[in-house]
Amino acid sequence: MGRRTLAVAAVILVAAAVPAAGGSADLEPPLATSSNVHYLAHIPGTAAGMNFKDHYAYASGWGGIMVLDIAQADSPQVVGNLPLPHFENEDVDLCARLGDEGRILYLPAARFRHRGGESASRLGYDRFLPIFYRNAIRYRAAHYGAAARLAYRLLLVKGMALRLLVLPLRADVPRPRPEAARAYLRVLKVALGLAA
Repeated sequence: MGRRTLAVAAVILVAAAVPAAGGSADLEPPLATSSNVHYLAHIPGTAAGMNFKDHYAYASGWGGIMVLDIAQADSPQVVGNLPLPHFENEDVDLCARLGDEGRILYLPAARFRHRGGESASRLGYDRFLPIFYRNAIRYRAAHYGAAARLAYRLLLVKGMALRLLVLPLRADVPRPRPEAARAYLRVLKVALGLAA
């Protein structure tokens, strides 16, 4: 890893640990650390992943995609930002926004590979699931009427309550029961409006 990449990674690691404007004041610990990555400066926003091309870093996070010019590694500059405020529903939101602007083309020959489960495995199920559903609620707030939003929240409460009820009875569970129970309880709080 080059010096420029390490310098930008240091800035992004800090950005990932600091909430976006208007977010919680409680700092989440970084998902990973390295002894050769050091704090340089804070760039507002969040980052969950990063890719590099030429002298640009593309940071994707809970609020969208940020493009940084890293020609001077010790002073990265934000040169672009694509807000996608509905993490885990960002593809649906972007498609709806593109549809509002014109038409969407379907290219059957186009292929891509998605490596699913990265966010859940890095964050832990009990942190990931509330984020997923909180953003699903945000998406619905932007695109649906009051009755549909209420119906979604009620179904979410019912679904999480049922998951909690059957959790002790299930013979096989894909993750540890305590972690699953914490996740379902946190989603219940989100659905009931008791957690931000």
